[in-house]
Amino acid sequence: MNKILLAVLLPVLLGFLSCQTKQTQDNQAEKQASKVTVLIEYADSTIKVSRQPFGIRVSRLGMHVVAVSRRKNVEFILKGNSSEGSFKVYSDHPFALRLNGVQLFNPEGPAINIQSAQHTLIVLTPETQNILKDGSLYALPPKGEQMNACIFSEGNLIFYGSGNLLIKGNYKHALYSRGYLKLAENCDIRVSEAKKDGFHVLGDIIIEGGQLNINAADDGIKSAGNITVNNGDIVVKAIKKDGSEGLECSLLTVNGGQMRVLAYDDAINTARELIINGGSVYCYSLYNDGIDSNGSIHINGGLVVSSG
Repeated sequence: MNKILLAVLLPVLLGFLSCQTKQTQDNQAEKQASKVTVLIEYADSTIKVSRQPFGIRVSRLGMHVVAVSRRKNVEFILKGNSSEGSFKVYSDHPFALRLNGVQLFNPEGPAINIQSAQHTLIVLTPETQNILKDGSLYALPPKGEQMNACIFSEGNLIFYGSGNLLIKGNYKHALYSRGYLKLAENCDIRVSEAKKDGFHVLGDIIIEGGQLNINAADDGIKSAGNITVNNGDIVVKAIKKDGSEGLECSLLTVNGGQMRVLAYDDAINTARELIINGGSVYCYSLYNDGIDSNGSIHINGGLVVSSG
């Protein structure tokens, strides 16, 4: 039933990926539906791959899997456990990555390494617990590649599905994206620890709802673009050192949901503007501002409590 539902919803979900005018050129690619599935199952010291269709090559070194895809409409499914494993993917087209009860710890790099500038739809299978951890020291990446987070992506990320995801960033960030990030309304994501930022995103961040709990040593959620919160229950804690901020971005818009942010430095820091239209926002700073906007602040509705 879940596979049927996913097949129906994917064209719609991938269409949601365009969140700014500058991204409209990607619309056609975003509407691709997932048709080809590749199951990768980690178990003890073995890895089982269901099949390798034409245009997809899956290789392994120890418990580390590398997938190269030239095809459209592909869904990779990860399940099982590995204490020394990871998944790395190169893709010419947007694809889906389903976490179906997988636990991966990579002591030498990211647990999930997406070396593709294409859109990635990460599906959290309902009623599953997924755990991803990276190591405190990384091996040198191949020439021309970057990696600095437990979940690393060169492209846009959208999370969908009601399964649970626990991320622990032992090296730097828990999640890093060079594109934008979107969380669908039913996601349940927890960052138990991040040595630097919980989420570090170069593009915009849109949170449609769900549960998000982040504990970070540096910034909880950091975006070089804008952050929009439409709904959900968000808890951010960044209190471990001077300069640690809860949310940092250019423009923060809160339309609904509940946000609770506790930080050593500013709980919320916007470079340009803060707009609150609804929801509940609780901001607490131990040593600086509850809310710090370097531009304007507009409170049009909702409940705002700030202490600093």
